[in-house]
Amino acid sequence: MRDIRLAIFDFDNTLWENFGTNDQAVRLLVADLSEQSGIAADEILSGMRQVLEENCDIFHYPKTVPLNPVLRKAYPGENLTEKFASAIAAFDSNIARLAKPYDGMLEVLEDMVQRGIRLACYSESPMTRVLERMHMIGIASFFDILCACPAGEDVHDPACPVEYVKLGGEGKPACRMVLNSDGFGPKSHPEVFSFICAEFGVEPGQAVMVGDHPVRDVAMAMKMGMTGIFAAWGRDSLEHLEVMADIHPYFRQMRENARVGSQVVADFVADAPEQVLGFLFRDGEKL
Repeated sequence: MRDIRLAIFDFDNTLWENFGTNDQAVRLLVADLSEQSGIAADEILSGMRQVLEENCDIFHYPKTVPLNPVLRKAYPGENLTEKFASAIAAFDSNIARLAKPYDGMLEVLEDMVQRGIRLACYSESPMTRVLERMHMIGIASFFDILCACPAGEDVHDPACPVEYVKLGGEGKPACRMVLNSDGFGPKSHPEVFSFICAEFGVEPGQAVMVGDHPVRDVAMAMKMGMTGIFAAWGRDSLEHLEVMADIHPYFRQMRENARVGSQVVADFVADAPEQVLGFLFRDGEKL
């Protein structure tokens, strides 16, 4: 049994199924836009694909609406954000309705907390978005620290410091860690792991990182002397995408990479959240 005192979790597609949730919400958004405009869904999807090919850093899909060339041609000069406000609002409502943790994840987090393990969440997404989602899916109370991109930013600017907030209490302000700008996101900075360990007073060998990215999550953690667990359940969800892998180059590339089956270097590859406990503790029993 390992002496684990700190567990750091990636957020998207590790704690919750971002891929599948957004895939369903995008399909519903396209259906709403088609119904309101009278334009075929395939045409709207084609326009959305064109927008995302040219703006691959867009991940909040309603932002494609005012840029969609098919809609702009149909409604020249009109404010498309206002015209399709109800469809845009429905997208966010559908995300809230569909979002949930992976099966078994709540039990894993609860078990770790009962063992006295401190929990941190580490994401390249904007702080405000991650906090909102964590509360939405009912996991925020398990975590002590959230480390993410600056609040209010839609896309990470590597020139900006990384932000973290202490959870579990009212009115605790977010703080920032200043990182050197190298053109990459915060997960390219292994010193963030050192910072999180220092916050809890644990050595890297007493910490585990669980994430779905073999390099930015697992390899980076192992480089720092932490236990690295690859969350294969996040990668597997790529195969079930119906829309996003077709219209967004980022997810298309991710699915292609997953299909190649490149070797994942990790201390353990977990196919389901509950396997994390079995690997770390091997005591055969949950607390």
